[in-house]
Amino acid sequence: MNHRRSFKAGEKQCAACGDALPAFESNSQKTYACAKKECRTQVYKAFIQKTRDIKAGEVICSLEGCTRPVPPCTVQERRTMFFCCATHEKKHYQNTEVGKCLCCGEPILDFPFMMGRRQYVNNHHRFVYQSQLRLDQLAGPFAPVINQFMDGEGKTYYAATTWKAARNYFIRFFAWIREQNVDTLDGITIDLITRYMQNESERGVTTDVYLGHISTLFGWARIRGLMTIPSPIIRRFHRVRKAHKRARAYSDEQVRGLWDVLEERGTVMMKAVVAVGLEAGCRISETGALRLSEVDFKRQTLFIAKSKNGEQRYTHFGDKTRLFLEAWLRERDPHCGHDLVFYNDSQSRIPTSGYLQTKIRDTVRRSNSNPNGVESFHTHALRHTWATNLVNAGMDPMTLMTLGGWKSWEAMKVYVRVSQERVEAQFHEADRRGREERLLQPLTVVGLADLLDDSSA
Repeated sequence: MNHRRSFKAGEKQCAACGDALPAFESNSQKTYACAKKECRTQVYKAFIQKTRDIKAGEVICSLEGCTRPVPPCTVQERRTMFFCCATHEKKHYQNTEVGKCLCCGEPILDFPFMMGRRQYVNNHHRFVYQSQLRLDQLAGPFAPVINQFMDGEGKTYYAATTWKAARNYFIRFFAWIREQNVDTLDGITIDLITRYMQNESERGVTTDVYLGHISTLFGWARIRGLMTIPSPIIRRFHRVRKAHKRARAYSDEQVRGLWDVLEERGTVMMKAVVAVGLEAGCRISETGALRLSEVDFKRQTLFIAKSKNGEQRYTHFGDKTRLFLEAWLRERDPHCGHDLVFYNDSQSRIPTSGYLQTKIRDTVRRSNSNPNGVESFHTHALRHTWATNLVNAGMDPMTLMTLGGWKSWEAMKVYVRVSQERVEAQFHEADRRGREERLLQPLTVVGLADLLDDSSA
């Protein structure tokens, strides 16, 4: 609902000097001032700066359909709209059309002061529009092929986050191919692939994930008849040799230091998020997507409705997580308008998994204003720490794979760092059992004549 009003020239007069005002638009305001500084100062002090107290139950929420009273507060005297909570105020004012989306052409609804400032309905539309401009500019003649694949089979082949990453890989690859004066798929040779890998290595890229995406595109193009030559990527030849990655688990001392900083500077929500990572092993994207109905305090379990690989699972949490989750839910605004456990500063859905990572990292990391902070922090290291602690406590791998949502041992093993103490304890235990079994077996004496008989036979 748009409450801005248009006034004709001379329809309103300055409340200070009485001069007629030119044509203008304004919100639901009663008193106006002309452009003279002294008039504006006088009107502000006499009217706008004045406040009044709202008592409990005195005013009903202005949102259509809401009958709840406005809580006690102090407001400017000129204010005419009152709301019971920030969510209802947002719902009321965000119905104003402030522009048209450049991506889809649909109206953009927001607060009146955002008039002309927004160009997209949401961040996804901004990404689509800007990435398409970038694709057309950099990929050139390859852009139609990429669009046909990404908007067709690519939509079902890739998950949402992987779809974006694959698109970026294609843009960079075909932009480099164009720099080599190649404008057709059939012109891409084995030597070009090798040179591109060398180029990426020099640029600091240590993975060959992009090769899988490009190979998939080549296979699709062959089936569609857009490419007549075999794929120039040779799987056993075009690959980057990788060293085994060690788990990035925090030590007990580092975990204690992290909690010390959180107790000093962190919020209850931050503590709850870190506790979920350390005791339930959730990815930060899974934590940000948790809903109230998916938290079971009786069984101390979390239901992960959709994980990175699309699997659903249950995972358990400990007493510290229970403590901080209950404390956060007491602080959480029940009128935020959704059932997500965690939200951002405006009480809306967390936009990306990097939001929580950045918020906690900036709070706990060492800086000039925080000399007692930790050296580095990453939310995914909490998942590494959780897996490592469970393995060192004796949990079998299959149970850990089920709780963590991994599909294979290869995917899980990079999260686990077996402690030296556990290695030694397991060795001594196996050695002890072996010696006991050898002592229980009957001794058999073999003579030289027996050996000679066996050899002659």
